[in-house]
Amino acid sequence: MLQVQKAISYHPIRTTLLHETGVSVCTRLHFGRELEGEKEKYIRLAYSGIETPEIKEGLAKLKAFLEE
Repeated sequence: MLQVQKAISYHPIRTTLLHETGVSVCTRLHFGRELEGEKEKYIRLAYSGIETPEIKEGLAKLKAFLEE
């Protein structure tokens, strides 16, 4: 999981990643509600049904975006 820094809501980071990189991510909300006292925000990457070259391409796009 990747920790999302300075994010108040998951929606802006998810839509920005999708529009800027073409990479879609899952959030904590896809796996149940947040636990009491949980303050960190995370995104999850899923690889099922995706070929290795596509995974590498998506990770490279995500890395380039996060390093900007």
